[in-house]
Amino acid sequence: MDGFDLVAIATLGQTVVLTVTLIVFILQLRSQTKAIKDAAYQGVLDDYNDIIRTQVNRPEIGELLDDLVRPGSVSAADLPPLSSREKLVRSYLLMIYGLFERVYILHEKRWIDDASWREWATWIEVMCRNPIFTHVHTISRGMFNASFQEYLTGLMASSSVADGARSRAPKS
Repeated sequence: MDGFDLVAIATLGQTVVLTVTLIVFILQLRSQTKAIKDAAYQGVLDDYNDIIRTQVNRPEIGELLDDLVRPGSVSAADLPPLSSREKLVRSYLLMIYGLFERVYILHEKRWIDDASWREWATWIEVMCRNPIFTHVHTISRGMFNASFQEYLTGLMASSSVADGARSRAPKS
């Protein structure tokens, strides 16, 4: 073995060590990124629990939404009058609307898996059939993520089409 062979072996050894170090670093970075994504999703679930708790403890919060309609978007005259119970439901649904937006954004970023998204999407589809949720969607135009609001508009449109088809179906 001459000096050149030792240098080549040392260089090869350093290359292998450097490659292994980079692989370990990449795996740790991926693991850390997954932990951050999981924490973001857990934050959504924690917020959901806070929404439920707040609504149970402070039903008067619904009254704060009476002045929510922004000039230029929808006038109060264009909206149906709501009973005090419906106003309470509206405040609850507005909080859920915000929660749904955050879940939607996490899904768009691919921070939650498809199976979890399908569970949320099913709940969102059911909520889009609720007339007060539709009311919340109408009064909150432009206040939430645009692609999320377009997604809901599409769900609501397909839901109303499906409801119309069911009501025209002959009764047996």
